[in-house]
Amino acid sequence: ATVVEELNEAERYAAGITGGASKFNSLYICSNELGTLLPAYDLEFMSKLTEIYDCHPYSERRRDRRHNAEIPRPQLNILAATQPGFLSSMLPEVAWEQGFLSRAILVYSGELIRKSLFAKSKHNDVLWEKLISDLKTIGNVAGELLFTQEAADLLDNFYMGG
Repeated sequence: ATVVEELNEAERYAAGITGGASKFNSLYICSNELGTLLPAYDLEFMSKLTEIYDCHPYSERRRDRRHNAEIPRPQLNILAATQPGFLSSMLPEVAWEQGFLSRAILVYSGELIRKSLFAKSKHNDVLWEKLISDLKTIGNVAGELLFTQEAADLLDNFYMGG
């Protein structure tokens, strides 16, 4: 299934701030390799992801009517890992100036951590449960995001500084 088909089926309801329920479509994509999700740079697909990521109403009509989509309130999150070399080879220079990557948070570490090829990996159950708890808490956050004046000034100074 395509991202749009999956998002179209991912209907969610949340309690509204003023009562009632709010319907929206929300999809989380977790991929341990970005190249699986985006094997090549496709301007049309990247533009589609940008439009959806910005939570603008999205619709798509296909010849096969079973795959038509009408998504008035889309919400999309992507968590993916990749190597810097893949990004530089897959993405044209113009991609860095277009919409989608300006919405991405790229995290990089040059530190190489080698682990034994034969050692059993240790699963930290306590850390795992804390992570799940934190993600559930974040997932239940709703309402207007407000900033103190100090935080707004710091964010604005950071943004304006480039």
